[in-house]
Amino acid sequence: MLNTGTTTFFTYLFWLIAGHMTSTTCIGLTTEAISAAAMIVAVSRLGMDDSLTRFYPQSKDPDGFYNALIVIMLAVTIITFTGFTVMLPYISPSLLFLNTWQYSLLFIGYIFLTSICDMQGTALVAIRRADLAFLQYSILILRIPLLLVMGSLGITGIFLALDITYLIMTIAGVVLLYRMRISRRARVDIGEVRKTAAFSLGNYVSTIVATAPITLIPIVIVNVTGAVQEAYFYIAYSIATFLFMVPDAVAASMFVEGSHDRPLKVTTFKSLRFALLLLAPMVLAVVVFGDKVLLLFSPEYSTAAYQLLLLLTLSSLFYAIIVIHITVVQVQKNIAMLNYIRLAVSGLTIGLSFILLLKIGLIGIGYAWLLSNIIVSAVSGWMILSGATKC
Repeated sequence: MLNTGTTTFFTYLFWLIAGHMTSTTCIGLTTEAISAAAMIVAVSRLGMDDSLTRFYPQSKDPDGFYNALIVIMLAVTIITFTGFTVMLPYISPSLLFLNTWQYSLLFIGYIFLTSICDMQGTALVAIRRADLAFLQYSILILRIPLLLVMGSLGITGIFLALDITYLIMTIAGVVLLYRMRISRRARVDIGEVRKTAAFSLGNYVSTIVATAPITLIPIVIVNVTGAVQEAYFYIAYSIATFLFMVPDAVAASMFVEGSHDRPLKVTTFKSLRFALLLLAPMVLAVVVFGDKVLLLFSPEYSTAAYQLLLLLTLSSLFYAIIVIHITVVQVQKNIAMLNYIRLAVSGLTIGLSFILLLKIGLIGIGYAWLLSNIIVSAVSGWMILSGATKC
């Protein structure tokens, strides 16, 4: 949780500074590109990050298993990036600037480096060394001084600051994994990966569905209402991420412990109670101080994004119930139920967002986010309490 919270804080501070160094339109286009990069990363993982957490503790060839996952992920990344580039004129014409060689290099560099860093962090958490993952991700603070130096370059400066920081993080990750006796040998064991293929592919579909709202909605906003509105959404969502990270972090720890055969029923209710107890004061703090926080960007952000921020914040309480339920079915390897839950959340969020964005503007995204989480959390809560999902 400390790791995720620190990462989120640095992200918030990064965009706060960027907002004062470049135009709102520039911020909107850059965040749209980063959202697209997140989708490419999610597609390229093939669900292997969840397999790393679930099966690494029992792997007979840990080095070969980890190395094979990295090799496959990077190969798929190249294919996915190529397809994205070809389809860019049809997917999002506003991102066509990424086809120029300098932006293309920065963009693919960001995708490769964030992919590797995420897998490195997952490996450290899988062996119960989240403290080392925190050490690696604390390097993200370097993007702040780098942005101060290069932020005047606009989109180029923002991507340079990010790429250099993630490159240093990747090198640090290699060192940390080596010290923990992970990936010391260059052996690649495809056989180990093949054993987990069904679980990986099931989680792959689930992950793509789960990340669809935050990767597709920014593109929809830019193409329907413009880059300025996307900047407002991205900043509000970045602040709300402080709350989403609580259940995500609790669920990540719950998944690791479940993979090490800890009692699932006890862990489930403790995790849910812990997440909600932490969220309650955080939600209250955003309600009271959220508009002041947005003022740090500018009065226009506070006026345009505060109500959206409130709705996203309230949805975190219901999201906690959903993500704990998701973790239960992941530990149980119930891939079908996992996909049903995530498809319900994402389908409702994207469908309602598109309808309400056209009807009432940007605030419609917030109502869509809140309503979809309320509806699915009601079903998830009932399944946990009634025993329909056996813990």
